[in-house]
Amino acid sequence: MSHKRSSQLMNHRGATVVELIVSSVIVFVGMAAFTSFYINSLKLTKNIQLSGTSNKVVSRILENIRNVTHQSQINFDYSQSASKYLDVSSLPMAWDSGSVGTPAKCPECKGRYGYTIQPYENYRGLYLVTIRMTHPSWGTGPEDYKDYTFITSPK
Repeated sequence: MSHKRSSQLMNHRGATVVELIVSSVIVFVGMAAFTSFYINSLKLTKNIQLSGTSNKVVSRILENIRNVTHQSQINFDYSQSASKYLDVSSLPMAWDSGSVGTPAKCPECKGRYGYTIQPYENYRGLYLVTIRMTHPSWGTGPEDYKDYTFITSPK
């Protein structure tokens, strides 16, 4: 009886190499999935923060435009759309998270923006404002921009 018991104990000494390899693969796959999820979550968070920042910048720009519309240069050329005047490669202002200014005053700002103000045709006292914004995280092609269009009146 003691011989049978000792052979049973010897069969249960430890894990085999195959069991170790399988468990290592399972752990590795789990870690890879978690790492991928974590990296994607970081990217998504950054994009959401940037989107929120761009919306705040647009709100600030629009409020500033409303406050100084009577002092602004108004574009009365109805034959041209705002796109003609807002070439992505020559947008005059800079922006990024928490910063807005000229490129000279904000060299760390990666985004660019510009806007046009046109009287809203057939409605006296209303203006059509188009704000065009770019940011390298949105892409670097000529179509990688966001346009925000508002109808506003001066304060």
